[in-house]
Amino acid sequence: MDFNRFSDAYGTIPHEFLYLMFRMLSPVYGSPMINLVTRAYDEKYVEKWRQMDKWTKDTASFAGATFKQMFNDFFKENKLLKGELMIGGKQVDLSNIKCPLYVFTCSRDTLVLEKQSLPIVELASSKDKTYEVFEGGHVSLALTGVFAEIADQWLNTRSKEIQNTFV
Repeated sequence: MDFNRFSDAYGTIPHEFLYLMFRMLSPVYGSPMINLVTRAYDEKYVEKWRQMDKWTKDTASFAGATFKQMFNDFFKENKLLKGELMIGGKQVDLSNIKCPLYVFTCSRDTLVLEKQSLPIVELASSKDKTYEVFEGGHVSLALTGVFAEIADQWLNTRSKEIQNTFV
């Protein structure tokens, strides 16, 4: 895919386009609506569907130049993992990550696949690395509140270690 011409033509990527992009991540474009209709009896599913739909609709417009650079640098050219990404005139080197590192992925994530997130763990220099795969999609852990519990547990364990070093 080439978003350069699209970004140049619009200047700003309209939020409606971003919503459409999120919706098109579904294997069949109409599938979110079909799923809603076929599972309308399931209150828990309907609530989750509403949260996801609200999240995708709440997308703000995106500066075209930023969108183009992000798409090309991260998706097309994979500069982060190749060690070629520049931010603020400085080269990003994942081996400079030495702090405790927590990387997670979701089994049904269609935006960031597991094979895309795992190399970050391998490239970081941290001695304390945690990598986990959870059941769900790209934003489902955040929407359900599950990620807050997982992150709290991970951070709490390390916070105690730090607190004990200062006592």
